[in-house]
Amino acid sequence: MALSAMTMGAAGFMDSFAILAGSRVLLGIISSIFNPMSFSLLTDYFPANKRTTANSIVQAGNYVGWGLSSISIMAIKQFGWRTTYGALGSAALAVSALFALFVKDPRAKKIGESM
Repeated sequence: MALSAMTMGAAGFMDSFAILAGSRVLLGIISSIFNPMSFSLLTDYFPANKRTTANSIVQAGNYVGWGLSSISIMAIKQFGWRTTYGALGSAALAVSALFALFVKDPRAKKIGESM
């Protein structure tokens, strides 16, 4: 959710290219932390015989996202970068909220069972 809010906030508060570029570099650094964590979470959510498929889908999402990023270039040309970043950040924040509501931590069940 924080990365979505950061993207959305970039639309309203950035007033120079240097600040925008710096925030995008920071976003990339923060995002790189989440890739290894995703593999750890997949081991919690999926049994061993399903993990390779789950890892493949997660990694395919990276490549699909990069491919779809060209749409954001067209949107920036059409609507401007502030509007595009605001819309993308808002959409990502909504999806993050849905995941937070509906995807539960499987370890919480294990902790409760041990008591």
